[in-house]
Amino acid sequence: MKAHVIIKVAAILLLVALGSSAASGQGLSSVLERLNGINARLTALEAQKKEGRPAGGESVAADQGRMADTALEHGMAILQLRIDALNASVARLEAGLREAPAEHQAAAAPTVASAVTEHKVAEAPAVMSAVTEHKVAEAPVVAVKADAGAPAVKRDSLPAAPQQSFLQVKYPISFYGYIKLDGSYDGSRVSTGNYMRWVDTAGPRDAQFNITARQTRLGLNFGGPKIAKSEAGGKLEIDFYGGGEENKNSLMLRQAYMKVAWSTIDFAIVAGQTNDVISPLNPSTMNYVVNWWSGNIGYRRPQFRLTKGFGLGHNVGLRFELAAARSIGGENTGLPSAQGRVALSVPLWTGKKTTLGISGHTGKEENDSHTWSAGLDLSLPILKKTTLDGEFWTGSNLDSYLGGIGQGLKGTAKDPLEIAAHGGWFALNTGPYRDWQFGAGASIDNPSDTYLVRGDRAQNMSTFGNIRYSLNEAVETGVELSYWETKYKDMDHATDVRLQWSWLYKF
Repeated sequence: MKAHVIIKVAAILLLVALGSSAASGQGLSSVLERLNGINARLTALEAQKKEGRPAGGESVAADQGRMADTALEHGMAILQLRIDALNASVARLEAGLREAPAEHQAAAAPTVASAVTEHKVAEAPAVMSAVTEHKVAEAPVVAVKADAGAPAVKRDSLPAAPQQSFLQVKYPISFYGYIKLDGSYDGSRVSTGNYMRWVDTAGPRDAQFNITARQTRLGLNFGGPKIAKSEAGGKLEIDFYGGGEENKNSLMLRQAYMKVAWSTIDFAIVAGQTNDVISPLNPSTMNYVVNWWSGNIGYRRPQFRLTKGFGLGHNVGLRFELAAARSIGGENTGLPSAQGRVALSVPLWTGKKTTLGISGHTGKEENDSHTWSAGLDLSLPILKKTTLDGEFWTGSNLDSYLGGIGQGLKGTAKDPLEIAAHGGWFALNTGPYRDWQFGAGASIDNPSDTYLVRGDRAQNMSTFGNIRYSLNEAVETGVELSYWETKYKDMDHATDVRLQWSWLYKF
């Protein structure tokens, strides 16, 4: 019985393919040969049935065989009538094509395809009905025997057809970032050029021009499951300031951390590399290093952080943060550095929250040197679209936190001398007004002169103003003008006027 079904399905597929065969110019003679083959096979099957021999050596129950034979006879009769009619139609069309001029044969091909298609449409319901009836009659058979002594095979145990597979993720992932081009002109020699740290020692004016796409940033935000009122997630973020030649930039890992948060109790755990807890704000400058080494401290490092918030009523909030972080340069001390911050948020006259924070860190570095800082940070919305941000800090041995103008220790390995420093910054940011935003600010980093020697950087300060324009929601351009002054101990100070122009595509 299985052989009958296979032959009938093959006949159906052949009839479906006739339209495309004729339209694509395949020989009608080969089509006729295939139809004749099916016809011969059907005749043989009918002879086998009359002699009482099974078609494929399979054995089934007698009542199921009689039901299947009845359906098969009906289907064979319908199929035979259709094949005869199709043979006649194809023969007439083939004869007409042989008699027609060559230039008319191409035009006649669609007619052949149409005729075959009409045959296919008219025949399909009857043949499919016969196959369906045969399938229903055969369905109760759970197992069949291939031959005597062979084990029974359950139909529902046969392997399923392979399915196409696609890239899948267990939890949602969102992609973000931007492509950025920075061009800059400096009237003096500066460090480093692509971004601004300080002005090099005084000497002949040495103007320089730089253009780079290194600040281009790519990031992934990872969602996660919600378990026991908690929600997991994470972040991975890179840019191209990891080194390498200017047109062969290396990747730099900015952030890579996981986070588990319990929103009902406002508690979170962060594990991985992310921003320092201390001095969390950044000025609204276009400078890539956001005025590090010139008044802004705090960087990124591996850490384990706990955060807990408390609601005090009337939209007043209190937040505590505590982190155990890697001491860059202090790995052999046996202990991580500790960072902490407490912040109070209060809505004032604009309806937006004003946040005042107190933060600090302490840790050991090589040769038992000590690093520490204490600072204030303030974010104050003074108008609906205008915010004043700022930080002030003090501490010592802050080079790994980008303070002290990059100077942390003096002296010797046996007798390290920690360079004290203090500084801060403020920035006013206003907008957007339609498509325009404006920013301005100033910063200063002032190391103590006590342990400095001739030629060391004694003070670094800057002022800046910028304008940004959004061409649309994705494309932004801006220009920033800044003035820089770097003082050196027992030497003349150095100054620079920097003009920077940026193009940004956000996604």
